[in-house]
Amino acid sequence: MNREAANRLTYRFLTLPFRHQVAVANSLNLLTDKDQALSDDPLFHLIFKRATAAGLLDKLWDEIEKRHVYPAAFNPFAAPSSGVVT
Repeated sequence: MNREAANRLTYRFLTLPFRHQVAVANSLNLLTDKDQALSDDPLFHLIFKRATAAGLLDKLWDEIEKRHVYPAAFNPFAAPSSGVVT
């Protein structure tokens, strides 16, 4: 994983209001009822761990960027296109 992209993903997530952070995690089914007892740091660590394990970093990036006023134009976690037009 590209360290710079991972740092940007983390930064962009952490700069969202809490309600948006939770909405992002819920939209990707990364939260469980048990998570309500966690404080922010362990919760956020768990969200990223689950997203990584589920192969959802590209979708996590997209959901985070949708909620920013100036979203990034490029998703470094998206699968490269094959260049083949069907």
